[in-house]
Amino acid sequence: MLLLLLLATVAQDTTFLTPAAALERALDPQVGRLAAAAARIEAARGAGREFGAAANPTLQGMAENLGAQRQVTGRDGLAGTEGQVTLGLPLTLGGDLGARRRSGAGTVQLAEAERDLLRADLRAEVLEAMALWERHRAVSEASRAERDALAAVAAAMTARAADGRDATASAALARVEAAAAASRHARFLADAARANANLAVLVHLPAGAAVALTPASCAATAVPPVPVNGSPEVAVLAAREEVASAGTALAEALRVPDLTPLVGFRRSAGFSGLLLGLSIDLPLRNAHAGALEAARAEEDAARRSREAEAELRQGAIDGHARALEVLTATSPRLGDRWREDLDAIVVAEATRLEVGEGSLYRLFDARRLRLAAITEAEDWRLEVRRQRIRLARRAGQLLDESVLCIPEVGP
Repeated sequence: MLLLLLLATVAQDTTFLTPAAALERALDPQVGRLAAAAARIEAARGAGREFGAAANPTLQGMAENLGAQRQVTGRDGLAGTEGQVTLGLPLTLGGDLGARRRSGAGTVQLAEAERDLLRADLRAEVLEAMALWERHRAVSEASRAERDALAAVAAAMTARAADGRDATASAALARVEAAAAASRHARFLADAARANANLAVLVHLPAGAAVALTPASCAATAVPPVPVNGSPEVAVLAAREEVASAGTALAEALRVPDLTPLVGFRRSAGFSGLLLGLSIDLPLRNAHAGALEAARAEEDAARRSREAEAELRQGAIDGHARALEVLTATSPRLGDRWREDLDAIVVAEATRLEVGEGSLYRLFDARRLRLAAITEAEDWRLEVRRQRIRLARRAGQLLDESVLCIPEVGP
């Protein structure tokens, strides 16, 4: 519980979450960016159904000689009216319908791939936000302890100077160190507050609420992320290539003129009969050559983008893997012995000062060294977590709270 006291003192409205629960809240498909992504998928499905639907038949009716039936046909009223009714059914000969349906399906595939990419990005973003918050929380706790301890030293030295038992300069030095510790703690606390506000937004807490993380469930050694198939970036680019390929197929199909057979009823000179006809586009002014050229260029660009992403992805994976290897190859000894050494340095200097063999300067140096060591250790943990998160993200692995688990290295 000591790890969670900082937020409890800062905000009354604090929500306590495990890392797994925080991830679950952040990935709620009903709210935030994922809800918008789901809406885009539904929009793509609707547009795909519309785009891939067959053309409607056409019905045309025409009446002639209205008001002049007798003059033209020698009959009055309906008997002297001429005209026709025709029904036309467009026939796509170049594969337009199949290309449109393929394009619609590709658009849905693209929207779903972009949703999966967003989910992967959100996982990485939330896990990094957790890691950053944990770093700021730990450093803030350490700096608060330093602030309180130095405030007590300054008060004691001021009282001793007032009684004439110590030099005024020593009291002044203690007060200066205490003031510096207070301002340093305020800066660390501000960093923690900002990191916590960002994390609260990511897990969809109300405005002004704070979040506190309980420790992740970690085994003796951290469990590696579960591998999944492929990279979401590659899936998005593959979907875009499919959409572009369908666009090329459609542009090619549009170059083949469509036929519209006509069948109907014709009445003329008092007689009625069957009407048959055929309508066809004449590609004299526009043969869709420009559209085909543009579609092929789009397809080529999509293919090259996918190939380039594969190359960049491998470079990023290698970079994060090497960074993680360097960070963990000579892991710092941060076990119980390390903590005992930090405390021992400060205790030793305080004891020397009490027996008259030390100095305030050495005590303050020891305290600054302890805080700097704690800060450096937390920075190391943060960077290890970041590299693990980014490596798993680029390698297409499922990210969970296990990437936050870093075994303590002792002694």
